[in-house]
Amino acid sequence: ALASNNHAINPSIFKSMPFDSLKDITPISVVGTTPLVLVAHPSLPAKDVRELIALVKARPGQINYGSAGNGTVLHLAGVLLLSEAAIDITHVPYKGFAPMLSDLLGGQIQLAFAGVPSVAAHVRTGKLVALGISTPLRSAVLPDVPALAEAGLPGYSFDAWLALIGPAGLPAAVVERLHAAARTALATPEVQEVFAAQGLIAVGSAPDAAARFFRSELDKHAKLVKRSGATIE
Repeated sequence: ALASNNHAINPSIFKSMPFDSLKDITPISVVGTTPLVLVAHPSLPAKDVRELIALVKARPGQINYGSAGNGTVLHLAGVLLLSEAAIDITHVPYKGFAPMLSDLLGGQIQLAFAGVPSVAAHVRTGKLVALGISTPLRSAVLPDVPALAEAGLPGYSFDAWLALIGPAGLPAAVVERLHAAARTALATPEVQEVFAAQGLIAVGSAPDAAARFFRSELDKHAKLVKRSGATIE
């Protein structure tokens, strides 16, 4: 099965879970990651991260950012921004990405994190202003947009990811066979083309590295969810 950030977020955001996100799976490989981009409506008088931080500190609580909902990747990327920049921005959760993007383009909200491919065209046409990429490395889709880490927030790093997992207790030989098959698939032109179109960066990590990654992501997201105060019944 394929798992995403939600697998690491759910144990902290939901008040009860029918399974353990680590004990009840066997990590096989982190298949790929994708950076997010912090975008702003052009009416916001800040064209880079340093200007944004100065603006928000001058107007605490007056600037907002949208997300696809409480506890989503786009929400928690914003929580990390607030923490790293020591700023106060109001969170506006939507029921999905489409209505959030619509309001961002219309200027009803001022900021949001988004997957790079989903807003790249709007950035190129000037309908949105890209302030920074969420990962330490820039995105090949928007190569001129600096990473947040190089634009004033050296501790900022957040990405979306996909990982291949199996049920708990999966035999080591099966894990290795599935990992090898994933690595082979990631090397094919067809998969590379699909990944590039979606802004995904192929990883194909080994099972032991995937297990360490899962533990790290569970801890990271738990801290962000706690900081956000968000819960889902």
